[in-house]
Amino acid sequence: MSNFGANNRFLQSNLTTNDLATETTLKDIDQILKSGTINVGVTGTPDINLTEILGTAITVNSGVVDAGTQRVSIATDDIVIVKTDFDPFNVLTELKFIDGDAVLKDNGPSGLGAQRITISNDNDPIPINLSTIITTTLEVDNGIASAGCPRICVANDNDPINMNIERIGVDGADVAISVNSGAVDSGTQRVELATGGLSESLLQANLGLNTSTVSNFNLRGFNNDIPDTTMTELSDGFSTAGQLLALPSYPIGITSFDVVSSSVADTNIGTGARTIQILYQDSIGNQSSEDVIMNGTTPVVVSGVSPNIVRFIQAQVLTAGSGNENAGRIAIYVTSGSSTTDVYEQINTGNNLSASPKIFTPEIKTVIPTYVNINMFSSSTADLFICIQVKASDSNIWSTFQVFALNGTNEGFLQLELKSLELTALKISGGVSSAGIDIRFLGMKSSASGNCRCSINMNGYFK
Repeated sequence: MSNFGANNRFLQSNLTTNDLATETTLKDIDQILKSGTINVGVTGTPDINLTEILGTAITVNSGVVDAGTQRVSIATDDIVIVKTDFDPFNVLTELKFIDGDAVLKDNGPSGLGAQRITISNDNDPIPINLSTIITTTLEVDNGIASAGCPRICVANDNDPINMNIERIGVDGADVAISVNSGAVDSGTQRVELATGGLSESLLQANLGLNTSTVSNFNLRGFNNDIPDTTMTELSDGFSTAGQLLALPSYPIGITSFDVVSSSVADTNIGTGARTIQILYQDSIGNQSSEDVIMNGTTPVVVSGVSPNIVRFIQAQVLTAGSGNENAGRIAIYVTSGSSTTDVYEQINTGNNLSASPKIFTPEIKTVIPTYVNINMFSSSTADLFICIQVKASDSNIWSTFQVFALNGTNEGFLQLELKSLELTALKISGGVSSAGIDIRFLGMKSSASGNCRCSINMNGYFK
């Protein structure tokens, strides 16, 4: 109570001032102290001005910083904001970073700073048809230009595209373009004539151009018993009047033929011919060969020949037994045909080499015979006639180009210089053809009496 009395005296001495509006008893003060609350009343209008700070007008709206601008602070335990040179009036030029990555701009590859754009999922889809351009089908792959070819251009403010026309890409490699004359290599550019332009054959016929290589030929023909009354091909092995060599179809040709001998000794273990080689040409004059193992009088079927055979050139014995020659007449003939009437080529008994003077000149080549030697012999009064015939390879019509005659009981030798004789001249009887040309030699004696023989050698070249 002594403390309370002392406090009462202190309060009484202070509460007698004008700070309280009414007289307060000790009991009232004691009650206030117990409650811990003192209510203070203010008389009149409070001196608070929300438009000024220390007498300076508060700055509002946007503008520059001045004395009326209020300072604010972020609490120390709040998110740290890094200070940047940010210009609120020029946001577009100051957007340099996204999540700390520099914003990518201008042309170039994608990266972390590349901005992703998307169409909102509640928007209508934008129809895009990559197969048409304005209802026109889009052209793809290599070909000629059309309405479906997209047009591309380089922006006029872009860097020019450097093109080096001295080099060309070949299978991923950078190869120098070959110029001037020389051999073909990886830098040689391929060119092609337009489908509506001149064909190779027309260039050759009209301009004298020829893209093929030159190849020589030396043909021999022989018949030691020329039949009478009917022209027979001068192929060694023919003795029956009217026999002619067969020709494969042009330009398709054949892929199979048969081979047979008139002797059982011509086998792979016999004393006669064991193997033979057959030379032939395809439709453009390329030469190939086929080797055949003999089987005597049993036909050997040769099939699957490639390239196709368009014309036979000759046949020869490659290997033989102790007899060193073919023991019988060997015939190369039409598959399943006759070895006497459907003969493509033949090797007469003991000759080891065929003797059929015939020439096939492809469309893209020219045949130039340099000379022809013809030896004719007649042992009786019968006259001997030798005939040169020509035809277009795609035709079955033969035309007589030249006929030579020898009086009976006589022997003659004839050498023809034919250096100026070319492809068109040999077609003079039937006119110029776009196909190849065939040449053959025929012989006939005027009567059955006596013996007539003829041998032919012909030299020249293709170009």
